[in-house]
Formats: sequence, C-alpha cells, structure tokens
Amino acid sequence: MTAAAADARPSQDLLDDLVLANKIMFELNVVDAFGHISVRHDKLANHYLMSRHLPPGMVTHADIVTFDLDSNAQTHADKPQYSERHIHGEIYKVRPDVVSVVHCHARPLIPFGVAKGRKT
Repeated sequence: MTAAAADARPSQDLLDDLVLANKIMFELNVVDAFGHISVRHDKLANHYLMSRHLPPGMVTHADIVTFDLDSNAQTHADKPQYSERHIHGEIYKVRPDVVSVVHCHARPLIPFGVAKGRKT
C-alpha cells in the first residue's frame, strides 16, 4: 500500500455500503457470480474500492481491495482480482463525477445498454 493510501483509509460507512451493495445486487439478480460493483474512494479521488475476485454474495469487509485509477491493487495484491476492474478504473479516470460502477450481464438489464434514448 502506498503511503497516501495508508494515511487515508476509506470510511467504515463506505466499506459497509459496498459490502451491502454486493449482497443486495446479488439477491436482486443484478449481478451473478461474475458481476461486481465498485465505489470511488471517499478520501482519495484517484482510487476506488472493489472486492477481490469473489462472488458478490460472499463479499465481506476483509475482501475489499483499494485500486488506483490504473487498476493496480494497492491492497490484497496477493489475491486474484477481476480482469474487468480496468473498466471501472477507466470510467473513474474520465468521469470524476462518477462515484460507483456496476458491471453485470443481468438479462433484464441488457436492453438498457443497447437501446437508444428517445429524443423529446
């Protein structure tokens, strides 16, 4: 872990929310064993949090990894990580207003990713 990351651990509330989000998204079938959710670090805007490679329904506080925006693990570097984490990092890089990203393949949500918006 870098010195900056060690000095700015994420808040307990943010960790609680991320663990709970994993469980809710799993229970609602938004993410399956391969989907995942991340959240921008609340103290380091150039970092984000996501669980290590683990089914969302099994995520605990101990599984939350801190990543820099190049998606390098700053914690849990010895554990397997999602290969799709790079999607999250690139979104956080170009969209500083984004605070959370969900990557999933839930069938009910696929139409929202391919449908064009209606112009009014």
